[in-house]
Amino acid sequence: MMRLLQVLLAILLAMLLPTGAASSPNATSGIAGKDLMRLDGRIYVASVQDQAFPRAQADIARWERQRTAVPRVSLFGGAYWLVAEVRNDSAVEDWVLAPGSVLFEHALIKVYASDGSVQQLAGGYRADYEYALHYGKRLRLAPGATATIVERIDSPFYQAPPSLRLYPEAEYRHLTTLENTLILGSLGALGALAVFNLFVHLMKPDRATLFYALYLFIYLLAWAQEFHLPAHLLGWHDLRWLYVPFFLLAVPHTAFYVEFLQLRQHFPLLAKISRINYVLPLLLLPVNVLALPYAPMLATLTISIWLSLALICGIASLRAGMRQARYFVLASCALMVPATIILPSNFGLMAPPVGNPELLTLLGGTLDALLLAFALAHKLRLLAQEKEQSIILARTDHLTGIPNRHAFDEQLALRYAAARVDGKAKGAGLALLLIDLDGLKAVNDRDGHARGDALLREFAQGLNALQQAQTAVFRLGGDEFTILAPAHNVATLLAALQKLEAALRQRGYPQAGASVGWANAAESASAEAMVALADQRMYDHKTSRRRSRASDGLRTG
Repeated sequence: MMRLLQVLLAILLAMLLPTGAASSPNATSGIAGKDLMRLDGRIYVASVQDQAFPRAQADIARWERQRTAVPRVSLFGGAYWLVAEVRNDSAVEDWVLAPGSVLFEHALIKVYASDGSVQQLAGGYRADYEYALHYGKRLRLAPGATATIVERIDSPFYQAPPSLRLYPEAEYRHLTTLENTLILGSLGALGALAVFNLFVHLMKPDRATLFYALYLFIYLLAWAQEFHLPAHLLGWHDLRWLYVPFFLLAVPHTAFYVEFLQLRQHFPLLAKISRINYVLPLLLLPVNVLALPYAPMLATLTISIWLSLALICGIASLRAGMRQARYFVLASCALMVPATIILPSNFGLMAPPVGNPELLTLLGGTLDALLLAFALAHKLRLLAQEKEQSIILARTDHLTGIPNRHAFDEQLALRYAAARVDGKAKGAGLALLLIDLDGLKAVNDRDGHARGDALLREFAQGLNALQQAQTAVFRLGGDEFTILAPAHNVATLLAALQKLEAALRQRGYPQAGASVGWANAAESASAEAMVALADQRMYDHKTSRRRSRASDGLRTG
C-alpha cells in the first residue's frame, strides 16, 4: 500500500514540474512548453462584429492599435483577441500549438510567419481534435523564422486565464500519450472502485460504502465530461451539463464522511454544519441553465467549502482517537493539495501554475479515491475484529475466563452430531464429565463471596490446565463445570481431578472437592440424554461422598 502511495505521489510531483522541462535537444530555446501569454502576450476585447484578422504580418501592429487592450480575460466569458510572438531558433520544423488545456468553446487561430505564410487553425470544445483529449493543432515553422500568433477566443466562461503553448510535434505527441494514459487509467480506476464498492454494499449493506460508490460514479462522470469524452465518443457538446456533476460531488461525499466518521454521535455540531454541503450545491445547481457564465466560479466556491469542511471533520475525528480517520485525512489532503494549487486560478487570482491543471486534479482525486478505499477496508477490518471480540466475550465466563454455558451448548451439539451417524452410535470416543465444585457454599458463608470467587478461579485454572486438542472445559454456572473429551481420556481426567482436589485443600480450602459424573455418546440417545445421564451419575457420586464423610465422622466420634 505504501509503495502504491509513493508512486502516486511521485506522479503528482511530476505534474508540478514545468511542462517544458522535458524538451528535446532541438526544441526552441526559451519558449517550448511555456505559456506565451505570460511572456509577452497581449489581450484585446473582441465584439460580436469584430471578427476580422489582420491580412498579413505587416498589418498586425496597425490592427492592434485599433483594439482595446485589457490586462486579463474575464472568467465570466466573452470574446477576446490573444496575440503573441515566437521565434524558432531550433532545427525543428513540425510544431504543435496548444491553445490551453482548460475548457473553452471556440478558438480561431492564425499564425503569421516571417516568410509570408499564414496558417489557420481551429480549436476549442466544438472543434475537431487532432490529438485525443487535447486541443493541440499542428503547424509548420521554419528554422530561424519568426511568427505572430493571433487567436480569437470565444466562450461563455473560462475556467482559468487562456494560454498559448508551443511544442515540438514529437514532444507533444509523447506528452499527450503520457497524459492520456494517466487520464484513462485514473478514470478506469475510479470506475472499477465504484463498481466494486457497489457490489460490496449489495452483499453487505453499509451506508458509508453506498455513499462512497455514488461519490465515485459522480466523480467519474464529472471528469469524463471535463476531458471531453462525451464530445469525442458521442459528439455531444452541451456546456450546460459540464458542471452539474461537479456541483453534486459534495452531496454523496458529505453523506459518506458524516456516516464514516460517525459525526452525529461524536461531533453533532460538525454534522449540522456539514449540511451546507447538501443545501448549497442544490441551490446553485440551476445556474448551469440560468447563468452559465457564473457556473465555474460558483462550483469552485462550493468545492472549496466542501473540501475544507471534510478536512476539518477528518482532523477532529483523528484528534479524538478514531483510527480509520487517518486514511480519510490523507485522502482529503490528496484533494486539497492540487486544489490549493489550482483553485486560485479558477478565481482569476493567477494563471494555472502547471500545463494541465485538470490532470493534476484528477490524479489527486484518484489518490483520494484509493485512500478512501483503504479507509473503508480499515473500518471493515476493525468492525470484524470488534465482532470477533464480542463473540469471544459472549462465549467466555467473565469470572473464570474459561468458555461458558453458551460455548458448551454449541460444542456439545457439534461433537455429538459428529459422533452419531443415522441414529447409531459411532462415537463411543466422545465423553462428557459433569463436575460439581463441593464446598463453595461453605467458603462463601464463612469467608465471604470474594474468597468464594477466588476458589472458583483457582478450580477453573486447574481444569484449564487439563485442556488438550480434543479436551475442552466449560463453566456452566454457579459451581457447575463440565469437560468434553475423548472417552479414552476419562480415567486420566478423573485422576487429575483428584489431584486438583488435593491441591485446593492444601491452598486453604479444606472442604473443597469435586463430585463427578460422566457419560459417553454411545450410551445416549441424544445430547440432552448424555447430559442427564452424567448429571445423575454426578449426583450419585456426590451422595456417596456425603455418606462417606458422615460415616467417617461417626467412626471418629
